Order: sequence, then C-alpha cells, then structure tokens
Amino acid sequence: MVGRGLRGCKPRFGKRGGRLWVCAAAAAGALLPALLFVDLIESWVTSLGMDTAVEPHAGAIIPPQSVPPTRAEEFLLMPSPLICQRAKPFLVTMVTSAPANQRARQAIRETWGGEVKVRGLRVVTLFMVGAASDPRLAKLLIEEARERGDLVQGRFLDTYSNLTLKTLSMLGWARRFCPQAHFMAKVDDDVLFNPGALLHFLNRSQNPYEQGDLYLGRVHLHVAPDRDPGSKHYLPSGAYPRPVFPDYCSGTAYVLSRSALLKVSLAASASPLSTPLPPEDVFVGLCARAAGVRPSHCPLFSGGPGVPYGRCCYQAMVSVHHVPPREMLHYWADAQTSKPCSWLSQRASLGFCKFRFVVTSVSPLHQLPERESQRFTTHLQSRKRTPDDVPPRPEIFDFQGVSMIHFFTDNWENIQNFQARPDDILVATYPKAGTTWVSYILDLLYFGQTERQTSVPIFKRVPFLEITIPDFGSGKDDADNLPTSPRIIKTHLPVQFVPKSFWEQNCRIIYVARNAKDNAVSYFHFDRMNMMQPEPGDWSGYVHRFMEGKLVFGSWYDHVNGWWKKKQTYPKLHYVFYEDLVEDTGREIEKLCCFLGLSRSDEEKKRIADGAHFDNMKKNDMVNYSNVVVMDFKISPFMRKGKVGDWKNHFTEAQSLQFDEDYKKKMTDVTLQFRCDI
Repeated sequence: MVGRGLRGCKPRFGKRGGRLWVCAAAAAGALLPALLFVDLIESWVTSLGMDTAVEPHAGAIIPPQSVPPTRAEEFLLMPSPLICQRAKPFLVTMVTSAPANQRARQAIRETWGGEVKVRGLRVVTLFMVGAASDPRLAKLLIEEARERGDLVQGRFLDTYSNLTLKTLSMLGWARRFCPQAHFMAKVDDDVLFNPGALLHFLNRSQNPYEQGDLYLGRVHLHVAPDRDPGSKHYLPSGAYPRPVFPDYCSGTAYVLSRSALLKVSLAASASPLSTPLPPEDVFVGLCARAAGVRPSHCPLFSGGPGVPYGRCCYQAMVSVHHVPPREMLHYWADAQTSKPCSWLSQRASLGFCKFRFVVTSVSPLHQLPERESQRFTTHLQSRKRTPDDVPPRPEIFDFQGVSMIHFFTDNWENIQNFQARPDDILVATYPKAGTTWVSYILDLLYFGQTERQTSVPIFKRVPFLEITIPDFGSGKDDADNLPTSPRIIKTHLPVQFVPKSFWEQNCRIIYVARNAKDNAVSYFHFDRMNMMQPEPGDWSGYVHRFMEGKLVFGSWYDHVNGWWKKKQTYPKLHYVFYEDLVEDTGREIEKLCCFLGLSRSDEEKKRIADGAHFDNMKKNDMVNYSNVVVMDFKISPFMRKGKVGDWKNHFTEAQSLQFDEDYKKKMTDVTLQFRCDI
C-alpha cells in the first residue's frame, strides 16, 4: 500500500511544488492507519513468526493426584490460606519481589495493588519473595508481613539464580491456595500493571470467563540459549540441547487462565530440574509447551525497555516495565485521576508510544556506547533545560543503616547480583573525592588516546554501578554491556554494600579518599547543581548533616574507615589520597601502574598526567559532565576547583572548631591520616 501510494513520486515538481504535497499526503495517508492500529499490526506480524509445531507428547494429561500438593510448610511466610476463599478474586496478581525492595512493594500497594474491585470484578495482589540473607531484612519482612498480610515467602534464598525456584513456588502456591481465581498474573515489582486494561482486553476478546488455556503476554520468538559461561543467563547444552527455546512470554508480566495455570504448574512440578536452571520465563515457556499450552501475544504488554510516558498510552497498556517507585506513583496518579482518553487520542498515543519503544529497542543507548555517544552528546547539548526535563529532587531515607535515595536502591537486587569478572577494576569513593579524575586516568592507561576519548562520555566508559535513572537506563546494565576488557566500573557504595562477586572474583579495587573538610565543600556544591540529589539547604545546615552522616551514601567517616579496614585484609585494594594526586599526579600514576601491573613509557605517563590535569579535564566535554541535563552549570560547574584547602573559604572559625572536635571523636582509634593542606 505504501509502495503503491508513493510510486508516482518522482523528483519532478511544478513551480508550486505540487508533486511534493501529493507525496506528503500519500505518505501521511499510508502511515496514519499504521499509527492508529499499531497494536493490531504488531499482533499480526508476531503471529506470522510464532512456532506452530507441536511436541510429540505435548498436552499429555498429568493427573493432579500424581503431583504432591503444595503444603503450607513450604513457605516461611504467607497470608491466611483462606484469603482467596474469602475474597473470591477473579484475578490474583503475584508480584515477584526481592526482600530489600520494600519501597517498590509499597508503591504498588498505593497504586494498582491491594484488594480492589476493577470493572466490577475482584482483584487481589500478593508479593512473592525468597529468604533474605541479611538478618535485618528477614526481621523487616516478618514485620511487613504482619502489618500488610500480603507476603508469600518461599524456603529458598532470594538470589538471581533462584528466580526460577521463586516462579515454581509461586505457581504451586496459586494452584494450591487460590484455585478460585479465574486468572493469575505474574508481575515483576518494577512493572506498572493495569488490571483495568487487562480486563478490558479479555472482555473485548471474548467472554472473560471462557478463555480456555490462556498464556498471555509479550511473546519472545526464536530466542537462542546463552552458551557463554561468563553470562548470568548461561545454559549449557547438557541442560538444554536445542538451538532455540520454544516461544514464551516475557517474565516481566504474563497472565495464565485457571486451566492453563493448573496444566503449567503440574508440568513444572513434574519436570526434572536441570543445573543450572533455565531463566524463569523460559522455564514457564518450556512447561507450557510440555503441557500443550501455547503463548498468546498481546501488544499491550511491554517486556523490554521502558515505554515512554504518555497518559493516554498508559491508560491502554496492560504492563509497562522499568518503572521505579517514585515514577510509578506519579504516572498512576496522572493516568487514573484524569478523565478517560477518547478512542482516537488513545489510539494515537499508543501508536506514538509503540514507535518510540521500537526505536529504543532497536538502538538502545546503553548497548552501543561507541556509536551513539556523539549523537547523545549533541542531543543533550541542543536541548534547553526545562522543568519537565528534571524530576523532583529525591527524598533521602535510611536504607539498611545508610542514608540513600531511590536512584541508588531501585535496582538493588540486580546490583547485588552483579557478576564481576576477574579482570574488572572497581573505582570506589565517597562522592566528590576524585572519582572522575581516577576513572579518566585509568581509561587513558588502558585505552590510550583512542577515538573514545573525544566521542564517548566518561559515564559511558566507566559506568556508575548502582545508579538507575528513568529513560537513561542503569549503570548495572551499562557495565554488563561494556565492550572493553578490562571493564572499569565506579561505585560510591560503602564497603559492606559492594556486590560479593567483586570479592569472589578477586578483582582489583582502587579506593580514593579526600580530607573531610574539602570533601564536604565539594559535595555541597555538587548537591546544589545536581537536581537528582536532595535539596542541600544552606551551608550551615549542610555541615551538620555531613557530620551526622545524613547525606547520600551515609557517613564519610564510616565510608573511608570501612574501606581502610578492608585494605588490611584484601591485598588487591589500592588506597589513594586525593591530596597526593593534587601534589604529584605523575607519582600517583606510577603507583597505579605498579598496582595494576602495567608497563607504560615515561612519555606515555607524562601525556596521561597532562591530559588528566584539572584544567584540561574541566575543558573536556567528555569528562566534565556539561552535557548532562540534570546538572545546572549556572549554579556550579561539575569540576569546580580541584584544589586542597578550599574549605577555608567556606568554614567559619566556629564551624571549623566544631568540625574538628567531632572529627577527633570519630577518628580516635583509626590509623588513617589526612592532610587538609599541602
């Protein structure tokens, strides 16, 4: 149709350009229907690619009595076994969550979760978690379960490798304790789920009570097993010998009808468990295929990158992935409190959302750092900063004894399960202690004056492990997708929060520490100009919060001392002082080379020292963060002075004396020594 409409568009135009208008009208006429009916087109295209082959023994009936029933003793925590008998839900939604993700669970309770009526039908939401390795978290889960009554906790350690066990436990619980539900939805805790849109879709398809063996979601086609032993998705041929998996629904969100749940759950319970286990969504797909249940694709489920927010689009979508708690609260309130969108508005908005989603899926920034960086930089430079570009400043909260903000905890389970490699190099610091400086030096030492130095921003070359920002992806994903070896990764985490794989893989770690007074001053100006940090207030109040450890990433004292103590027992930790770098950068580069086992000529080391000089870095757009929208350089540059002793321009005499007294109390029994002047 498109080709036929444009066939007559040759490069010949009258003096009024009439042919150009004809071509434009033809193109618009062809594209407008595609935009309005993008979901139907997507469903049709997906159906063409789906596997229609049938397993020889698929659909063989597994008698329920042949599979041992799920028992209450298999769970550490669970709501009343009578919850479904009492509520008689039409839909039970099981949200898989990690023990530490309390904020995500609370956001769901305050938005689409809970025990509610939707379109006259009762919907119940429960959370599925595993056992916490941290005793403090285990205690908090018990308190949460008592208060909320919506937690189901299995008897397995809650780790990434046990996600399939979590799903198996979830299916067994739903089959045993909630057989009344007509449908079960499995949803991740970073998904904005819309029960109303799901029920509307089911009702539009046919009688919602007569769906048969429904296995509904975003279908993945022809996915090959990951044979890379270093990958977290590794599945050896011995565990699954075939070249591709059967079609399966994305594990971010999918729906099973009552009969499909029974068949898939029985098949899962009866199937032998390989080692390692397949990914949890693949496992469900394998069990569904064995049970003769075929997946159905629904374009209203997102299963990859987050769908850009649009009110009318979100009113139509059943599930949207990668939505942090704060955004979930905002999006849900906006979408639900506004009047329903018209049919045309909803169709157009859905089309635009899908188009932007496809563009993001085809060329995500975090997967192609070398190719995309210049476009990314140019785009940010060309944009005007508007209030819509910047989310509200986050609130600080206590997270396992450390002050944090949600940008660093929203992806906590995945961060803790990060798989380090033996040659990884971790740069660790308290914020504003020379992180970018040392990261840039390391990048120059390993990768030299290559094109990346002038085309790829430093935050793409050296990802910030724990950060997760809506629309810009996560540092963890950036680290996973780094094409370089070794991977250089940065973190501000206290030593006790560092993913254990760094220690298990015996990785080299460089910790940079800065004297407390200069660190406080630099952090203050950073918080003023970075809209993704909490509101700093005035300098006087900020100094007190610094001394109390009430800034993001907690106490400076605990941070530097914790890493110093770790150095005494972990030989692959190199402790660097910011003041030493300022005093003689070349000398410290030499020490880094010795620690890393690098041999570089004197000429190379001098060139690196010159390139990493503060004045040169401040002018380098690839390292000075001038292209980052959330940083307001009218308030302060990211790279401000780079000196030792600037604290004298900020501390009053009284503040300095009070600070010194507090410092002596907290550093009495520590061998760590800092210089406040050079």
